[in-house]
Amino acid sequence: MYGVEIYANTKPSHLDKLMKLNNKLLKILQCKPITTPIRELYKTYNTLVITDHHKQQLLLFVHKFIHRPELLPEIFINTKFFTFNDEIHKYLY
Repeated sequence: MYGVEIYANTKPSHLDKLMKLNNKLLKILQCKPITTPIRELYKTYNTLVITDHHKQQLLLFVHKFIHRPELLPEIFINTKFFTFNDEIHKYLY
């Protein structure tokens, strides 16, 4: 799962191939039929589907950026990596 934030943003076909291979592997490891729902396979191992894991990692990154920037490498702290709404307009929420 190392680097999922980056490689999950590549061509969809690359991620699709990885997901299919991962799903086949889980079915083989669990001796499940081909019709087994994917979520059930991942639930057995108490893990997330790759796309869900990607979303989780992105949300954790944004949370660190906003609330705990000292945990990130300097490159993210010293650059304008995100533009916040209040930098664009001054409307109240």
